[in-house]
Amino acid sequence: MFGSTRNWTSSQKRLLVIILGGLILIGLTWLVIRQTSLIAPNITTTNSGTSTPTAKNSGGDIVDEGDTANSAGSPASGSADSTGGTTGSPSGNSGSSPAGSGSTPAPSQPTLTTATNSKSFGAVAFDSVTATCPSGTVAVGGGFRGAESSHFFASYLTNNGWYVRAVNGTLSSSNVFVYAQCVANIPGSVSVTTATTTIPTTSNGTVNKDCPSGSTVVSGGFDNTGNELAITFSSRVNNGWRVNADSDVLGAQSLKVLTNCYSGGTVSVVQTLLTDSVPAGWTWTKAKACDSGLAIMGGFASKAEAFTSYFNVNNSKWTTAVYNRTDDAVNMKAYFYCATFSS
Repeated sequence: MFGSTRNWTSSQKRLLVIILGGLILIGLTWLVIRQTSLIAPNITTTNSGTSTPTAKNSGGDIVDEGDTANSAGSPASGSADSTGGTTGSPSGNSGSSPAGSGSTPAPSQPTLTTATNSKSFGAVAFDSVTATCPSGTVAVGGGFRGAESSHFFASYLTNNGWYVRAVNGTLSSSNVFVYAQCVANIPGSVSVTTATTTIPTTSNGTVNKDCPSGSTVVSGGFDNTGNELAITFSSRVNNGWRVNADSDVLGAQSLKVLTNCYSGGTVSVVQTLLTDSVPAGWTWTKAKACDSGLAIMGGFASKAEAFTSYFNVNNSKWTTAVYNRTDDAVNMKAYFYCATFSS
């Protein structure tokens, strides 16, 4: 049987070809199904993104939820300050280049550091405290923080730092904090220009000072040497700084505005305004982070007295708080200044 040779007819040969072709097709089909089953588990499905609405405050400016913290008039704590150090601003470039690459090192980027200092003010005591910027940085702004009982009569740039003077209006000691906004890696410098006015007895007054041509206002401050005025406005106006104050005492009072002007480089300063109505006997707080640039300064406008205006490094927001000592609701305006420096 096995040694014999079989002669295939034409019909048998065609049938054999058809059978072999079918087996090959089945085999190829099985291989395709097998390969697909191995690849399928590696397919990743990505869900489309969703957006969360951003809360707005009554003034119409976009703020983060929780930026407003308000309370009936309970004095703020005089505990030790938990802020300080370097903010979360853009980090500096090391300026190094790969060895032998021959490329030019990238210039270092401006960075912001907040210098802080504090002092315990005695009962019903006038005192002052200064924060000084570290070596290699330039003071471009600053602020203060106290209890509701604190009355601030001076807040301004001096000797590459920030100075504040206040009175503690209670019968127990209270801490006062001062903050200086210090920027490194900027080509320019800051100079101070001033103007002074006299406010008559039981009256109010305004004084402003523009920066000279070729320079840009970055911040400003105030000084009432008689320690009697209520500062109701301290903010940028055009290319200068303006200060308003009320007097409810007998005798004329001196009010000085100190405008801080940047020159020797280019700076773009963006102002953001938040507004609200402050009920009688309440403290009202507004806070805002910079969308871009460095937080260099804050300002305020209100018949409710400002006892806090500083950069909080814990949340990278400039924070302003006022206490309404009047019998009626008053408006509050909080200004926030963010700067972008370039050569």
